[in-house]
Amino acid sequence: ISKIEGLSTLVSLRKLELGKNKINKVENLDTLHHLCQLSLEDNDIQTLSGFNKIPNLMELYIGNNKIDSVKEVNQLREVNKLIILDLSGNPLCTNPDCRLYAIYNLKKLKVLDGVSIDPAENQKARETFAGKMSTELLTERIGTGVEYAYVTELNLSSCGIKEISLLEPFTSLLHLKMDHNALTDLNGIQAVPSLISLNLSHNRLAQALDTRSDPTKNAIGKYLSMLPNLESASFDTCQIPSINSLQLKIPSLTFLSLKHNDIAKIEGLEGCPNLRELILDKNKIRQFDERGLYPLINLRSLRVEDNMVKTLDGLRVLISLQKLVLVQNRISDLNEIDKLEGLERLAEIYITGNSVARKSLYRLSLVYKIPSLQQIDSRDVSQEEREKAEGFFNQEYQYYQQHAPHVYTDQRTFNNVPQGVVQHGAPMGLVGNGTSLQQPSSASKVGIKMANVVNFEYQGQTDTGAPIMSLGVGGTSAPVTSKLAHQPIQRGGVRKPLGRTSSADSANTLGGVGVAKRKGMGPVSSGSGGSLRATPHSRPTYISPRPTSGTGGGSNVLPRV
Repeated sequence: ISKIEGLSTLVSLRKLELGKNKINKVENLDTLHHLCQLSLEDNDIQTLSGFNKIPNLMELYIGNNKIDSVKEVNQLREVNKLIILDLSGNPLCTNPDCRLYAIYNLKKLKVLDGVSIDPAENQKARETFAGKMSTELLTERIGTGVEYAYVTELNLSSCGIKEISLLEPFTSLLHLKMDHNALTDLNGIQAVPSLISLNLSHNRLAQALDTRSDPTKNAIGKYLSMLPNLESASFDTCQIPSINSLQLKIPSLTFLSLKHNDIAKIEGLEGCPNLRELILDKNKIRQFDERGLYPLINLRSLRVEDNMVKTLDGLRVLISLQKLVLVQNRISDLNEIDKLEGLERLAEIYITGNSVARKSLYRLSLVYKIPSLQQIDSRDVSQEEREKAEGFFNQEYQYYQQHAPHVYTDQRTFNNVPQGVVQHGAPMGLVGNGTSLQQPSSASKVGIKMANVVNFEYQGQTDTGAPIMSLGVGGTSAPVTSKLAHQPIQRGGVRKPLGRTSSADSANTLGGVGVAKRKGMGPVSSGSGGSLRATPHSRPTYISPRPTSGTGGGSNVLPRV
């Protein structure tokens, strides 16, 4: 018999023996869906193709034929139920790796050439062949009969690849996916210089990025620099310790994703001047280094979601930035928004998941301080919001202009200024030995020590609701209230509490430090009386309180400073 034929009606056939014939090709068996055992020993068969059409085949005996290539074994990979295979007596058996190759590629095989397969052989087969690219793998991914030279996209994801090889024939390859493999270096990627995009996420590249050694010797940046057309690169979840360790020098790169790594600082991107989109979600970034961001003059989009960012210092250098994602970080101070002023092209910003986003003026502050914004936290900025922000902040600005305190700095110096009290009914002057110095201006001046730090002492009663220190004139002294003692003042943008005082200590003084600066609060009324004691200092500064009504026959108020 030289040809298999005439069996199509035997649909219930379970066992077929055709040994010792002259058959050279396996064919016409696609209707035998129940066939479990097939014997074809001692024929002239040269290939293992055709068996994939027998879905329930469990035993195949094809010894003493003319099969000469071990790669023919891959033709049986689609025979999912095959557990017994006999290839003995074929030319391929002279290859010393034939048995291990068959065991590695036919995962369910239990018996090969009459010998059971033990776990030690399975392990050895994996160690010998796992992680290597093969022509069989490439054929499986791109299909049979396809010319490698015409392939533009190749997906090798989740193939267990440990090393890159066999890419030389892909002369037109533009997009390569090799994520979810076991790569430790990129040697071999230089064989496809035409690449535009490369996905290497979920690999073991950290093994080649030992930060204790010279980063210029690693095998990542070295081979990536040999891809002159590369525009997009992804290294997500590769345990990369720093961007600098990658040694990226790819002028053509416009997109870079480094999600879910161990990066704590944005640096090492000087070799990517045309980068337009940078993704750093789920890293360990706490702040932005202006020096590291300065080379990114063309960056359009920056994603730093789910990090540990507390401050927005350094972002102003990104003059081309249009989209900023800072979701799920640790930004809490509304003043951080001020640090984004100057980003004239910023159109989208996302800050949800930060405590600052829960503050009442959060959205209005963004709208007012960054006029270019079109979208905040996935919500479009309306014209009504713009008008509301403009009206709110302009009204506050005008209020400051109308109620600003008069502050003078005297070029004279004086020392050992004793305590003095400004008496009710007399124009206020320089506090000295109890004598008032007349001032030609209607505004009264009280000399106190002020430089980088104001150091003042106050004795007297105040309104318990007063948000800042006030000066009283006339009346009797009374204890300083503890509520006033806890009111904060601000110096250089950092709030510091005043010193604590007890409401039971009538003679206690209240000491404060810092240049008082309270936003959004107007002048407040004072209590019934008190006195100010000046301490020695050169070049004193004078603050002119404004007259206002009080409970002790008249008082003067120290407004915001």
